[in-house]
Amino acid sequence: MLRAPVGGPAIASATLTAHMIIGVSIGSAVAWYLVRSGQKRAQLTASLVAAAVASGWFASQSFTPFTVAGHTIAAFAPLALLVRKAPPLAWKTLAARIGSALLLLQIALAALVRHHVVGLAWHFLVGGLAATAVLVPAVAVTQDESAFVREKRAARRTIAAVLTQALLGAVLLLMIAAGTDNVPLWRIVMNAHVLVGMLTLLAAASLSQILAAG
Repeated sequence: MLRAPVGGPAIASATLTAHMIIGVSIGSAVAWYLVRSGQKRAQLTASLVAAAVASGWFASQSFTPFTVAGHTIAAFAPLALLVRKAPPLAWKTLAARIGSALLLLQIALAALVRHHVVGLAWHFLVGGLAATAVLVPAVAVTQDESAFVREKRAARRTIAAVLTQALLGAVLLLMIAAGTDNVPLWRIVMNAHVLVGMLTLLAAASLSQILAAG
């Protein structure tokens, strides 16, 4: 929502303040829990959580494209250490995890695109790779008669999210090509694209976790 063009300066300031308060609160609670849990790599994960909070503060001071994109990646980086290894790793699980990582990279690229640091070509390239990496295992799960109900449900949610996100991206591309200057329409489609992008990442991550659990 911070990247989405919603409202004026007052709404943006209130949203940023709420984001910082919630982020510090959740980050502190998670770091405290990890340190006390004694789990393997808990201290390293807690350090990454603290680094994510610190990167958020630096990003709020400058709002330069690279600090914002860096904070986006830093916020999700601790999750990589919390993923439990599940040998042997099935190809569908591996593909879903790769797709989730590419979706995270896509979100960071979207921030850079919005600040005109990189072109749309990179956004489309990584988006296409991410969509392929996520859709292939998701479709395979829906066609697998031996798959569990929860796996098929997660796969259908992921497919719906990816297709909706791709459709919104195509609409934005057509609006750019047509030179649309309808501000309310731009806000609606852009906000939807941002929000569905986050939901797509969550859906893909959930699918990979469910597949790994078996």
